[in-house]
Amino acid sequence: MDNLLKRLIEGSDDPKKPKIIKRKGEYTKKFNKWNKKMITENKLNVYYADPSLVYDRKTKKFSKKSIDKRYKEPTLKKKFQKMQLANQTSTENLINPTNNDYFMQSRNALINRNLDSIDLKKISMNDFLLIAMDAISNIANKEYYLTANIEGTPNHITLSEQNIKRLSTNFADDINDFTVKLGSDVEFVFNLSKSAVIKLTWNLRKPEDKPEGAFFKYYHNLSGFDLTKFGLFEDKPKQYENCLYTSLKQSGLSKEKLNSFISIMGGGIYIPCSKLNTICDKLAIHITIRTAREKDSKIVHYGNKEIEPIKIGLMDKHFFLIEKTPFTNYSLKNYETLKDKKDWNRIIRYKKSKGYEKTKDKFIDTFKLYKLLLENKETLLRRIPIQDILATQYHDAKIEDGALEYDETLCTDENKLTKAKKSDKHYCVFFDFETITEGDKHKPYLMCALTEDDKRISCFGEECGKNFLKQLANLCVKLGKEKVLLIAHNTRYDYTFLMDYLYANNPCLKGNRLMTGSAKIYSKDNDEIAIKFQDTLNFLVCPLSKFPKMFGIKNVVKEVIPYRLYTEKNVSERFVKIDKCLDILKNEKLFGKFGVKTYTKKHLDYFKDISKTFMDNAKKWNCVRGDMIDIIEYSKRYCDIDCDILKKSYFIFRGWMLSATKLDLKNYCSIASMSLDYLILNGVFKDCFKLAGTPQQFIQKCVVGGRVQLSNNEKKIRVGNIADFDAVAEYPSAMFRMEGILMGKPKVIKNKDINWLMNQDGFFIKVLCVNEPTKNRAFPCLSVIDQKTGSRNFTNKVMGETFYLDKTSYEDCVKFQGLQFEVLSGYYYDEGRNPKLKKVIKHLFDTRIKAKNEIKDGKPFKNPIEQVYKLLMNSCYGKCLLKPIPTEKIIKVNKDFEKYKARHFNYIHSYIDLKGSKLITQVKPINEHFNNVYAGVEILSMSKRILGEVLYCAEDNDIEIFYVDTDSTHIFNKDIDKLGKMFQKEYNRELLGEGMGQFNSDFDMAGCKEVHSTMFIGLGKKAYLDVLSGIDKVTGEIVNDYHIRMKGVSKVAIEDYGIINDCKYEDTYMKLYNDETLGFDLVARGRKCKFEYNPDMTVSSKSEFKRNIKFNTPKEQKQ
Repeated sequence: MDNLLKRLIEGSDDPKKPKIIKRKGEYTKKFNKWNKKMITENKLNVYYADPSLVYDRKTKKFSKKSIDKRYKEPTLKKKFQKMQLANQTSTENLINPTNNDYFMQSRNALINRNLDSIDLKKISMNDFLLIAMDAISNIANKEYYLTANIEGTPNHITLSEQNIKRLSTNFADDINDFTVKLGSDVEFVFNLSKSAVIKLTWNLRKPEDKPEGAFFKYYHNLSGFDLTKFGLFEDKPKQYENCLYTSLKQSGLSKEKLNSFISIMGGGIYIPCSKLNTICDKLAIHITIRTAREKDSKIVHYGNKEIEPIKIGLMDKHFFLIEKTPFTNYSLKNYETLKDKKDWNRIIRYKKSKGYEKTKDKFIDTFKLYKLLLENKETLLRRIPIQDILATQYHDAKIEDGALEYDETLCTDENKLTKAKKSDKHYCVFFDFETITEGDKHKPYLMCALTEDDKRISCFGEECGKNFLKQLANLCVKLGKEKVLLIAHNTRYDYTFLMDYLYANNPCLKGNRLMTGSAKIYSKDNDEIAIKFQDTLNFLVCPLSKFPKMFGIKNVVKEVIPYRLYTEKNVSERFVKIDKCLDILKNEKLFGKFGVKTYTKKHLDYFKDISKTFMDNAKKWNCVRGDMIDIIEYSKRYCDIDCDILKKSYFIFRGWMLSATKLDLKNYCSIASMSLDYLILNGVFKDCFKLAGTPQQFIQKCVVGGRVQLSNNEKKIRVGNIADFDAVAEYPSAMFRMEGILMGKPKVIKNKDINWLMNQDGFFIKVLCVNEPTKNRAFPCLSVIDQKTGSRNFTNKVMGETFYLDKTSYEDCVKFQGLQFEVLSGYYYDEGRNPKLKKVIKHLFDTRIKAKNEIKDGKPFKNPIEQVYKLLMNSCYGKCLLKPIPTEKIIKVNKDFEKYKARHFNYIHSYIDLKGSKLITQVKPINEHFNNVYAGVEILSMSKRILGEVLYCAEDNDIEIFYVDTDSTHIFNKDIDKLGKMFQKEYNRELLGEGMGQFNSDFDMAGCKEVHSTMFIGLGKKAYLDVLSGIDKVTGEIVNDYHIRMKGVSKVAIEDYGIINDCKYEDTYMKLYNDETLGFDLVARGRKCKFEYNPDMTVSSKSEFKRNIKFNTPKEQKQ
């Protein structure tokens, strides 16, 4: 609030404006005088020292508000309602706009609900949030809630206290420098680059208030009393706790159950009473909630009534434990008169003959205390300042590392199959859309579908998705099918053109991926069909064009289609001249491939081949009509082929997976979930428990991904015969090398003696590093997070820093860098390990090798089923590390939305306008998430040990490795044999080879042998260039190529920069090496297709997407 008042004063042109607002917590006399003057001049309408004062413009006097007691809700007497209405500041008589004036104008107008937009070019985002908080905190606005919408966009956000708090911590002051940390907030600022105007709307709340609790919005004035345990504060505390949590803690609930409460309460500050039964059942407790009514109170029971209840009150959206207080009823009602008397809180009455009488035991409980405080809030309470609210941490409840006790029944669970072994009964339908990609948004013009029993559906026009669903529903009724599985490759894209026509639509979105989803459709006779979505891209991350080779599908027609031929004009005309088709095909394919517009014989020969294919297909498919081509029929044939390939590939892959795992692909949404079930099915997690809550959150801090680093974190150039020296199947190798998965449940560490801990099966600890490394490493063991960039950097500067380590990483720190630690807290396991992981991984690895080296017709044959075993090995650990998702997305049709919004506005983070519905992002009030994070951490640590042993063996023997990326290294070829011998001597096992845990050289060029790099230019993480050289296997000639990496910039974009600026790849990388800033066109002048998934679920093509790149990594110091 103080910052807000400072802005108001700064904007005032009054020469007598005060310099000091408060002294010793009280508003100064000079400020109060100025405050009243501003009110009389109609520039302010709140008297901050006493908000109950109202200015009467007729009598020109201040008087206190009076409540009309005839109404159930606190209601001002009519004369004060009129005064308040008269005091509402009109936008017509506000001062002329400067930045400070605009701030005051906006603030006053918003409080009075007279502001419908705000311009962020005239005011900072943080100042806007400040006045928004002031507006929604204003007593007169309690019947309304505020929503914001960036002008001209479909995105809306609810400006609840929770969302304002979140936004205020995520945005910089400068509109051009937004720093968004929370993923869901990205949607709100998505279009700020297009418009800085935010439209504001006041919405009337639903009359029946939803019962829920958050935190008390007032400080108390009962000086000298510490009422913290009752959830009441005299001044700003260090941190606000969720009020239900405070009540349960005050009741004496165990630490284990309190930590479990934190883990399931989710991301919201508001706990709805509708969720209390769930909370009580999980915590095995009984709660009674007492709420005030006009003449009495109401008590509702939650949980098991046979258990002794925890008695809690709920008043003004605030939970508190009902218990005795040190106050009497009389003392609070007469506070102003009694406050200076000794033991005033014990006074129960006044008698003329005896004076004030006191009691020793006749005190009121907290329910009566809160009731009296609210009834007398003008004297006993003061509203929490806006700045204090914005500074609270109430929505980010964290479990402290020192309080690791947990309730085993809530935080541990057996690992069971996530899906049933039996096959899903859904009727499989494979579908694909063809779209017009010009303009702001992609529009469908054609869709094709193929059922599992080879029935085809084709629909044309912009509403082809709607017509498809109608035909599909009628077909299902005819065939007696009640459930349909709609399958596409990159379903998120195709789902865009169906979603507006679905009922009970419930998508499961993760970023720009549709993991799964459900909906309903209806036939012409109103028969209901259940729909489920599946995306093959979640299993096979490659283009559909690679499926025929991957799955051995033969006689596939070679497809050539000029996408830019399909403009709105051409599609509407349908028939296009052959010359025009070939001209568009020529420009699209030649420019797209070569990036030039002047063609050589080489270019024209290439075009001759693809144009022949195009015309052959057009004739074969009967698309040629004289000198015209039916481009819709051509596109339909192309689309039909894609559906054929998808269907055949799906059932081949499904068969392979059934054969390899005994699990049905139809039951799963991703390869990771299927792989985890494979391990569970094979007993790998028997007697091993998945975790939630306190232990999960702590162990999650031990997660450190693969190492990506230049040696000594410096840019460097190397010239010579260089190898890409890779680990063979690093993550499967890590799992094979482990002794198994930790069994039992984690136990809180009481004995912090490291010698004792080393004798346990495993541990996860928070430690303080107490020494400098005995040996600085080019690739250090430990890493820290850069607070400015959020990136992880491996460093030798570790003394005095805290780290989270598992047993493997602890051992490596001690062994390779001589580090010493003080154990602060953590968990340990002492019930042994389930050894089956090693056997299962070995089976997968050996079976894959066998499939890769089969003999067919007397010739070597690489059986494509080997990809199944590779996917299973590499995917099974990822699900162990899956983090909880604090928000969820739901879709509500427009006719239900307003009712839903009014009832759930405290949980709604934002919403997007769709066609006939709203896509809502909301906080989950209850959050449950289990994973096997301890297993994932140990796999990651073992994978880093496998690489670390190679790195440190090389370094200790003066062999240079100059770059690492997860499982690969860059090393001179001449040093590999030496490294192999030194490694054999150190670890007594072979380093070089094709087996698990071994390394080999992995550079590859099609049709070449003896491939190596002749020059390496390293710029930073995942940003380097290798100039490759190899020998053609047929001609014996030397062939050159490039291995290009630059995270966030594609090879096409780098190539296009070189074409435009007439420079080679080496030249481009050298410029960046020399600290130049280069601008890259990420769509490469249209050569690279870049789709943009918009917040409103539509899809657009980026015509321009430029990024400036500069690497601030220091250059290597010359020796």
